[in-house]
Amino acid sequence: MLGEAYGLAVETISAPPRPFLVEDNASENMDLKTTIQSSHTFTNQMSISSVDGMQGCITTVVGALNMGSPEGSYPYLSSATENLTPLDAQPKSRLFSNSQSPLKNGLHEDSIMTGTILGTFEQLALQLQSDLITLLESMSPQNHESMSKEADCTFTALNSLQVDYEPFQSRVNEYIKQAASLARIEQIINEDISSQELVNHHNSEQRRFKELLKSHHEARAGFIASNSQLSLLCEKASSLDSSAELTMELLSCEADNAGRRETLLQITKTLAECKASLLAAPQIAEEALKKCKEMEIERNAAQVAFQTARAQLRN
Repeated sequence: MLGEAYGLAVETISAPPRPFLVEDNASENMDLKTTIQSSHTFTNQMSISSVDGMQGCITTVVGALNMGSPEGSYPYLSSATENLTPLDAQPKSRLFSNSQSPLKNGLHEDSIMTGTILGTFEQLALQLQSDLITLLESMSPQNHESMSKEADCTFTALNSLQVDYEPFQSRVNEYIKQAASLARIEQIINEDISSQELVNHHNSEQRRFKELLKSHHEARAGFIASNSQLSLLCEKASSLDSSAELTMELLSCEADNAGRRETLLQITKTLAECKASLLAAPQIAEEALKKCKEMEIERNAAQVAFQTARAQLRN
């Protein structure tokens, strides 16, 4: 009806003035013509794409035509405007039909398209979450700051999609937290060179002492056996006529015994030095060793927590 009224108004404006205006009152006819031309120019300036502008245009034209004209000269225009439905009573799009219960960004609960839009948002949100997890899993714990930046960017996007991402956000934040904790512990261990070197030296000396102790036992046993053999040969040589063969065997045993004795003395000396090294700073070594063990235990616990948080990412 609104379109018909507008067309009727424009048609009336475009039509030539009625003859009775010319015949009855030339002055009024001239005023009416001027008014119509002004109104016609005004309507051309209005945007017909707007319903509000269309209704205002028709009302202005009708008012202009009735000014200075005999009452009731254009009754069909007055009737048309009276039949126009007020704009606030026009049916609205369902997207905006419930302005009292909007969702974020102009979405409304009772809109047909809202369900489709939110469904699309949900699929996009799932893809974003999967992409973020894949990225985080490819990064080392030392890159936890970059993890946080990527996560914040993704959370901003998820917030715009109007989805409930709080459980996912909680899991991601926990994963990044455990990554940062593990990276911190590993950095402390790597930077504590003095303690680690002291512990390594202490462990090395302990292994060396054990090896020397074993060698000392073997050398001592060999030397004792050599002494027994040498004593036996000496007794034979003194009780019998010494043959050339017995004399050669005795000389060989004496040389072997002397060598074993020298080896035993050298091992004994080295063993004493190693033992003195271990006893030189036992408290410092033990404290450093204790510290390293504690850090290792803490690192193992951090690794377990990190792997647990990693496993929870896709749940």
